[in-house]
Amino acid sequence: MKISLRQKQIIVLFAIIVVTIFFGLLYHWSLQVKPNHVDLSDFIPEEQEYQLLTNDNLVRPASFELPTVQTKPGISLKYQLIQLIEKVDLKSKKFTPLFFADRRIAELMKWGKDFEYQIWENILNRYYNSVSFSLSHLPISQPLGPLTEIYSHVLTHRNLISQKINEVYDNKQKQLLVILTDNIFQSIEKRILKLLPLTSPDLITYSLNDILKNKDFGYFDVSVDSTNLLNFNLTNTNLVIDDQLFFISKFDQENNQLVFHNIPLTGNEKSISFHFKPINLTPSKTWEEKIPPIDKKPYQYILPVNNLPYATNYRYQFESKINQSAQLQLEQQYATMEAELNPKNKKVLYYYPTEKTDTLINYTQYSHYVPFAFKDQINVENLRPNIIQTWVKLISQKQLSLEEIKSLQFNIYPYVSPSITMTKIAPLANYVPKINLFQLPGQRYQLSLQNTTAQQEQFIFSSLGFGWKPSHSLSTAAVNLGFWPRPVLGYLLLFSLLSLFFYGNYLFLKFKKPQQTNWVEKLFSYKTYDLIILTIKWPFKLIWKVIKYVSINIRLFWLIISLLGILFDIFIFKKNSDFITLLLTITWILTMIGYRLEARTSFLFALFYLVLCPFLLILKLDFIAEKAAIWTYMMLVVGTIQSIIELKTNPTNLKDPFTVINKISLVLLLVLNYLKQKLLSLIFIVINFFVGIIKLFINTKPRTMLDILLNIVKVVLFFTIFFFGLFILSKAVYSIGTNICQQYQKKVAQEKRERLWKSIIPTV
Repeated sequence: MKISLRQKQIIVLFAIIVVTIFFGLLYHWSLQVKPNHVDLSDFIPEEQEYQLLTNDNLVRPASFELPTVQTKPGISLKYQLIQLIEKVDLKSKKFTPLFFADRRIAELMKWGKDFEYQIWENILNRYYNSVSFSLSHLPISQPLGPLTEIYSHVLTHRNLISQKINEVYDNKQKQLLVILTDNIFQSIEKRILKLLPLTSPDLITYSLNDILKNKDFGYFDVSVDSTNLLNFNLTNTNLVIDDQLFFISKFDQENNQLVFHNIPLTGNEKSISFHFKPINLTPSKTWEEKIPPIDKKPYQYILPVNNLPYATNYRYQFESKINQSAQLQLEQQYATMEAELNPKNKKVLYYYPTEKTDTLINYTQYSHYVPFAFKDQINVENLRPNIIQTWVKLISQKQLSLEEIKSLQFNIYPYVSPSITMTKIAPLANYVPKINLFQLPGQRYQLSLQNTTAQQEQFIFSSLGFGWKPSHSLSTAAVNLGFWPRPVLGYLLLFSLLSLFFYGNYLFLKFKKPQQTNWVEKLFSYKTYDLIILTIKWPFKLIWKVIKYVSINIRLFWLIISLLGILFDIFIFKKNSDFITLLLTITWILTMIGYRLEARTSFLFALFYLVLCPFLLILKLDFIAEKAAIWTYMMLVVGTIQSIIELKTNPTNLKDPFTVINKISLVLLLVLNYLKQKLLSLIFIVINFFVGIIKLFINTKPRTMLDILLNIVKVVLFFTIFFFGLFILSKAVYSIGTNICQQYQKKVAQEKRERLWKSIIPTV
C-alpha cells in the first residue's frame, strides 16, 4: 500500500502530538515528585581508625635543583638589565621571590670563589630581600606550608654557602664572609622563628584534621605506641586537649601501647597533645673553665653531658648572654681498637686500644644571635659502641665573665614522636543527628542537617531518591535540593511544543493556501544547503588569500625575520617566552608558504638544531641547548603537519630545501657587501680627517731632506700624542664610571647592612 505525501505529513504531525503529550505528562510528574524521607536507623556506620600526624615543626634541608644562571654578577649593563627584568617578573608574579633567592645562591655557587667581599655582600643582601619579601607575603589562610618550604630552602642555602666559603683562598676574606653569612641567615631564622609555633620537648602535638573533616565526634579510645618510650618515665604521662588532662587507663603489653579510654571530642578541638616527662641529658649546669697558657688562645668551657643512649633524634637548646663570638661544639669520645702492622708483609701484629671523638654539633655563636628553640635537632642514626663520655664545649677568644658563664644554658633531650591511633567507641550524649526538610517556592526543597557526620551526610544524599541532589550550600548545616530531570524535561517539552506549533501551522497553510508555503520548500532544498556551505567557506578562503598574498610579496622579509629571530632566541634571549616561540613559528610558516617549500625543509632545520644540542651540552651551555631542543620540536611539528597536508592535497611545483639555503647564502652576501661598502667609506672618512689635520702642521712641499725628516717626526709625535691621549681618556672614563658604580653599591650595601644590623640586635 502506497502512502501519499499528505498522509505522511499527517502521521508526522500525529507523532509530534504524542511526543508532546508524553513530555507534558513527564514534566507534570516531575512537579509532583518529592524527596524521600531519610531515617538514620538504617544507617550502619563503618568503623574507622584515625592515624594522627605529629606537628613537630621540624624543618629539614630541601632537595632541589638551583636555577640556571648565565650572566656573571657585576657592574655590566647586561647584568643590570637582568635585575630590571627580575623586578618586572616579580611584580607580574611570573616567578616567586623564593625563585630569585635560589638564583642568588646559584650565582654564588657558580662564581663565588672568584668574587670580592663587596660582590658577596651585594648578592647576599639581595638574597635577604627576596626571602624577606617571601616571608612578608605568606598566605593568611594556611601560612605553615609555604613557611616550612621557605625555611627548608634557607637551610639548604646555608649549607651550600658554607661549602663555597671554604673554597675561598684568602683567610681574611673567608672570616669576613663567615660573619656576613651568619648575620644574614641568623636574621632570617629570627623572623622565621617568630612565625613558626614553638614546641616543647615534653609535649608532642598531633593534628585532628581528619576527624574534623569527617565531623566524626564522640568518645574515642586513644592508643599510643610505646615502643620508643620504654626508657622514659611514664608515671605522669597524659593527653592534653584544651587544657584538660587525661591519664593512662591501661598498658597493653601485648601490643606495646598506652591506652586512654573515653576521650571526648566535640568539634572545638584542633589538636591533641601527648605529654610525658623528658629525659634531660644535661643534669649538671656548671661549666668548667679551661684557661689556656699565657698569651695563648682560645678559652674553653666544658659542660658534661650524659651519653646519647638512643639512635633517634635529639632536640637541644642553647641560650647565652655573651658579648663576643664563640664556637659551640657537642662531642662524644668513644673507645676503639687500632692495629699495629708489620712493615714488611703488612700483617697485623697486635691491637691496642685508642680513643676517638665525634663532633655532633659545631656552629659559631655570636653576641647578637637569637637563642635556639626546641625545633633544632641532631640525628644520631648509628650509635657508637663503647662511648666513654660526652660533653659540650664553648670556645672563645676572650675570657668570659662570671655573669656570662652563669648565662650559659644548654639542654638536650631525646625526641620521640610515637604513633597515635584513635578509634570511636560511642557518640556524644547530646550529639543527636537531626534532619529537617522544608519546601521552598518553585517546587524546591531545603535540607537542614545538624550533628551529622560525613558518612551520615553521604548516606542521606544517596537515600533522597532518583534525581535529587544538593544544588548549592547556604551554610554548613543547610543545603538546597534540586531535582535535575525537571529542567531537562522542561526544555524537551518546550521544544516539542514549538515543533508542534510551527509544523501544524505549516500544514494548515499547505492545505488552505499552498502558494504561501513555497518559501519553506525552497529554504530546505539542496540549493540552500550549497549556499550555506559556500557562506561558511568564504571567510576561510579570504583569510587564505590574504595569507598567500602577504607570504609571497614579502617572503624575503619573513625568511630573514624567522632565521635571525630563531638564532637570537637560542643564543641571545636568556629566558623562555611562549609568545616569541609562537610568533617566530608563524613567521616560519609564512616563509614556507611564500617560497612553496617542501616539508623536508623544516625537517632539515630540525636536524640542524638537534645536532647542535650535544655540542652545547659539552660546552656546559645547558640553557641554550634546551632552547635548541625546543626549536627542534617546533620544526618537527611544522614539518609533520605540512607532510600530512601534502599527502591529502598532492600539491605541485614545491621547491626543495636547497632553495632556502641558496636564499640564505644570497642574503648573507648582500649583507656582507653592504657592510663592506659602509666600512670602506668610513675608513676613507677617517683617513681624510687625519690627512687634513696633518696638513695643518707639516710642510706639504719639502725642499730639503731636513724638511722631510721634520715632517716624519711631526707625524710620529702627532700619532703618539693622539693615541696616548685617547688611551688616558678612555682609562679615566672607565675608572670614573667604575668608581661611581662602586660608591653607589657601597652606599646601598651600607644602608642594607645598617638595616640588617638593627633588625638582628635583640631587645632587652
